[in-house]
Amino acid sequence: MKLFSLSKVRGVASGFTLIELLVVMAILSILFAIVIVAVNPVRQIAQVNNIQRRSDISAIMKAIFQYSADNRGLFPAYIMSTSTQQIGSSIGNCAIACGATTTSSACINLDPALVPTYLAAIPYDPQQTNASSTHYAVTKSSTNNRPIVIACDAELGETIQYPTMGAAGSVTPFAATGGTVTTSGGYTIHTFTSSGTFTITSGSGDVEVLVVGGGGGGGATIAGGGGGGGLIYNSVFAVTAQAYPVTVGDGGVAGTGLGAGAKGGDSIFSTLTAIGGGGGAGYNTNASGTGGSAGGNGASSGVRAGYTVGQGNDGGNGSGIPNGNTGGGGGGAGAAGASSVGSVSGDGGVGLAYSISGVSTYYAGGGGGGYRTSGGTPGSGGLGGGGNGGMSTTGFPGTANTGGGGGGGGYVASLAGGAGGFGIVIIRYLTP
Repeated sequence: MKLFSLSKVRGVASGFTLIELLVVMAILSILFAIVIVAVNPVRQIAQVNNIQRRSDISAIMKAIFQYSADNRGLFPAYIMSTSTQQIGSSIGNCAIACGATTTSSACINLDPALVPTYLAAIPYDPQQTNASSTHYAVTKSSTNNRPIVIACDAELGETIQYPTMGAAGSVTPFAATGGTVTTSGGYTIHTFTSSGTFTITSGSGDVEVLVVGGGGGGGATIAGGGGGGGLIYNSVFAVTAQAYPVTVGDGGVAGTGLGAGAKGGDSIFSTLTAIGGGGGAGYNTNASGTGGSAGGNGASSGVRAGYTVGQGNDGGNGSGIPNGNTGGGGGGAGAAGASSVGSVSGDGGVGLAYSISGVSTYYAGGGGGGYRTSGGTPGSGGLGGGGNGGMSTTGFPGTANTGGGGGGGGYVASLAGGAGGFGIVIIRYLTP
């Protein structure tokens, strides 16, 4: 009698199925983790805790930097002292050992400044149970007035704090050249009022950067004011040892005859490009080229071009009728240009103020709209270097190296607008 293989009858193949292999791999992974922890459980847990601490204090510090970016370079008002204060919502009993010092008896509550806009919640040390006593602390450097966040309970002899620390537990310094170099309040500041090169000659780290495009030129003959240059502020920008070309945008050329003002030049640092301000429309001539902020409309049929969202704002309307008497204001980095009302031409939009130079300064204001001859009011330039509009005069120029827009021209036969102000690039970092 002929015999048949049972495996052939049942169609059974040799080897493991995919499910069997996955089960075996999962079991091995669990066993491996158990062995690792069993070898030195205290050290392994401490390492995991330190990883969490680094992540937490980095998140807190980045939230503080972002708050600063949104508030003209200022840090939360709660961070006022060079003493070390524990972060938490508790109002007392906050004194703990933190490295070589002891924190103050009162906690510093960062919730009002940072939650929920910049953090979903304030993180706390992995060995703590809530944020009333986080065992993370903040202080201000006595030499440069910048905040430092510290993990007080770091294990394995590590020092964990932000800004990023070198192997020896100190901030890694770097050296740089380029622009006009000054110092203020513990910062080294490189100011570029014309194009050049910012070179990191050694080291690496984070810098603050302000980039402002050139202001737009004002339009001619009862015309719109020029738009302020586009503005970009970055409170934390990583740089390494290399040369960074810097471009500072020219101010836009003023309109002549009945023409529109020209768009300002773009300012550039590394990957950051601030678009030049839009030109103000002429009396009956449209402006061209999307600006950082838009210029204003002319008194008759001259229409402004667009603006760049995130860098500036729209311009205002002029009379918009034949034989109109008023021009619209150019947009600024902080607000739109005003439209004319009755016999009052539109003011330029206000710019934005930053203290990156060591002094609080407005940048990228819009130019004021021009008025015909008399009996009315030309527009004022916006804070941030915007030029005033003309009345029986040419428009006034934007202030140099603010990115301010030029003012719109007035009317005596025909009068030119004001030229836009050159842009600027400022780079600041902690003095090593």
